[in-house]
Amino acid sequence: MVLSVVKAPLLYFDKTPLGRILNRFSKDIGNMDNVLPLQFLSAVEVCLFAISTILLPVAANFWLLFVALPLVAITLYYGRYYLKSSREIKRLEAITCSPVYSHISETIAGLEIIRSSQMEQDFLRRLFK
Repeated sequence: MVLSVVKAPLLYFDKTPLGRILNRFSKDIGNMDNVLPLQFLSAVEVCLFAISTILLPVAANFWLLFVALPLVAITLYYGRYYLKSSREIKRLEAITCSPVYSHISETIAGLEIIRSSQMEQDFLRRLFK
């Protein structure tokens, strides 16, 4: 993540507020510290449960293996498809909300100038446009 930011062109830093970059770093680190261990434990539990669910009946009847393998393949295919779709929807959501957050943060940063020039209504109109 740091290498990507260091290698980013200067235009990126001109267009992206520093607060947004720092928030992204803190959010990612927070997710790694808080969410990732619980998700990893849950994933291991689900994998072990799925493996035992398949192996126990296969140990009793070998022919069930020919039914279980295609079902596992179909499940993995749909899981990957869902993951790609979910990531794309999250990306679109972030792109959609980003201008609103940027406008609000810039408005708060320049609030003294906005009030001194009596432009409150203009900024509210731009926000709810």
